[in-house]
Amino acid sequence: MKIKHLLFSILFLGMSFMTIAQTTLEIRGHITPVAGPVVFTITYTDNGTTNTVTYITDSIGQFSYNTSVVDTFGTINVSFDDCNNNPVSLNEFYNASNNPAGFVYVDFGAIPFCTSGGPGNLANFSGQFINFGSLVNFTISYVSNNVLEEIQGVCDSMGYFFIDSIETTTPPTLSFVDCHGVLRTVAANPVVILPYPVPYDFSVIDFCPSTNPFTCFAEFYLSQNVIIDSFNNIISAGNVVVVNTSFASSGANVVSYTWDFGDGSPTYTGVNFLHSYANNGPYYLCVTLLDDAGCSSTFCDSVMVDNSGVLSGKTNGGFSIQMGDGSDITQGPTAINEIENIEEVMVYPNPAKDNLSISFQAKENENITLSILDLTGKVINQEVIAVNFGANKIQWNVSDFNAGIYFLQIKNSSGSIAKKLNIQ
Repeated sequence: MKIKHLLFSILFLGMSFMTIAQTTLEIRGHITPVAGPVVFTITYTDNGTTNTVTYITDSIGQFSYNTSVVDTFGTINVSFDDCNNNPVSLNEFYNASNNPAGFVYVDFGAIPFCTSGGPGNLANFSGQFINFGSLVNFTISYVSNNVLEEIQGVCDSMGYFFIDSIETTTPPTLSFVDCHGVLRTVAANPVVILPYPVPYDFSVIDFCPSTNPFTCFAEFYLSQNVIIDSFNNIISAGNVVVVNTSFASSGANVVSYTWDFGDGSPTYTGVNFLHSYANNGPYYLCVTLLDDAGCSSTFCDSVMVDNSGVLSGKTNGGFSIQMGDGSDITQGPTAINEIENIEEVMVYPNPAKDNLSISFQAKENENITLSILDLTGKVINQEVIAVNFGANKIQWNVSDFNAGIYFLQIKNSSGSIAKKLNIQ
């Protein structure tokens, strides 16, 4: 009697498992073309119940949704609002009766996002300017039907702006001239879920930041190749080399460099010159940088030589100055990035924050002078170091230095070289 009950229980359980056998259903499709993810609804019937799921496509409109169903046959509906806010509803059927593997998929294929014949994706643009005096004028750029379009706008008295129902196929950018006179471009915040019209938000835009990281900056320093014999006599002194280390505003390009030689001669615009002075100096050499963001910056420094023609600090013969391509100081005929007995100079990390490493190869034992100079040529720190033949590595703590641009000068009995240094 117990055996009969046990067999009946096993048989009942087996029938139960057969009753609830399930099939894995995969629903695929591609809503196209879109500018980002699309929210849509999947509705399907199963076991006498209607199931509704809200789902999101990937960034190009593709979707793949998996679920389990008991029914052998069923209906699937996909619905969403198209680019013009018009409802779209599509139906497909599934049949799992001829699929013993327990898996079936339904592919909706390519689904046009603008089913009503609308022109394209509609979008809203919004944002807020802060820290401004008068109302801010701006330009929003976007692409529509493969054509670059622009909208001119102005914020309200609170800094807000809102432009609605714009046809675009790409995320927009906003440009304006800030309080520093610098042209700035801002990208809209990425949109993760796209209802339509698409809400492109530029968020909060500071019209007048306290520090301007976008500004251009003009600067140069002077170098010279001097050969000295073993008795410390000067054999020859090359032209004074002007090394241009200027840079344009962030995202901008240099339009011109204009040089004033400080001796009454005409100014020169360009990046390659050889200029001869009548006397030893000093002369006041200036460069003015102009970039395509409208930023202009001027930097000046005195230049002079002693009676031996050697570049001097601040003393009449003559001498010449020369400048090659400002992006590479080695392109000037007399520019050098090595000095006698010192080779393979490396300065790292650059930018530096706490400790600075200086490595090089020395051809003999000698003393060298390491100096850190600011942009005016003032020596901020200086040390005399004994170096040995072969590889040398020097550690220098720069944590107490103010953040900014400096020059590291390495000097021995044969001359000196300078490396630009950024301390954070």
